[in-house]
Amino acid sequence: MKYENGYYIVEHSYTYYSERFNKYLTVEEGFRANGASGCAIDIHSTSWVTHDKACSVWKWDDGTPITNFQA
Repeated sequence: MKYENGYYIVEHSYTYYSERFNKYLTVEEGFRANGASGCAIDIHSTSWVTHDKACSVWKWDDGTPITNFQA
């Protein structure tokens, strides 16, 4: 993750798996997050980036909608 021009930029793609909902969400290389949901770059957490991605696309990788509760 790098910080540039007010955004956190994902340097390596990763896929989040939700055991609770049995769904996947891929955060691709180059995705830009503003960190407003709680940037935790200093503790090596990706939860806030995953949340930002969920709130930007509102769909799981399989195309089903992501609800506010799930995000």
